[in-house]
Amino acid sequence: MPVVVFSSLGHLYIHLCMAFYFVIILALEVDWRMPYHELLELWTLGALMIGAAALPAGMLGDRIGASAMMVAFFLGMGACSILAGFADSRFTLFLALTGIGVFASIYHPVGIPWLVRSAGAKKGKALGFNGIFGSLGTAIAGVTAGALIDLISWRAAFIVPGLLCVGTGVVLLWYVGRGRFDDEIVHTEKVEQPSREDRVRVFGVLLITMFFASLIYNSTQTALPKTFELRHDGLAGFMSPRD
Repeated sequence: MPVVVFSSLGHLYIHLCMAFYFVIILALEVDWRMPYHELLELWTLGALMIGAAALPAGMLGDRIGASAMMVAFFLGMGACSILAGFADSRFTLFLALTGIGVFASIYHPVGIPWLVRSAGAKKGKALGFNGIFGSLGTAIAGVTAGALIDLISWRAAFIVPGLLCVGTGVVLLWYVGRGRFDDEIVHTEKVEQPSREDRVRVFGVLLITMFFASLIYNSTQTALPKTFELRHDGLAGFMSPRD
């Protein structure tokens, strides 16, 4: 049960932290008086690292254990989000956003297999529950960032989620320190191993499907906040830079 909880919270946080910048950037345009495209470029390397660093993150998880890597995920991504909230220059914000991307890369190759291994015969149920939290993170990212910007500032929109993420990492570290997770694989009944041709076919189908699904998903996620801001000035509680 603890693995399901921490894995699901991780799924929520990663999608929250991958999406909130596209709302925060609208406030930064006004506060820093910088054009949208220059601010958007600051997230480019961070977004790239989510995929590029996934392979080494997964390999490291196999070596030192999934629970230890998940502690690094929560603490690292949370700390980088807090750092972004205190950024006072483009370079500092660039480093913080890149750090978010590096630590976010841990989740999918480590957190999902961690959940699957611990779920035993109830893998579908565990993955379905986990998927709800991932979708919830995407759904509340804009609302959370917008509310914190309106109530406090754009800095709070980075710092508050970062504190929640770090707090979760501290709790997970407490569990790990007391031996609650041993990262052992829960063995279930043996199944027939697929042939090499079947593995290649499944890999190809998933590769193509995930590429185009991610392209549509991330393009929409990136563009929508700016589209709403252009069509509804002041919708998020601040005026467009052109005003």
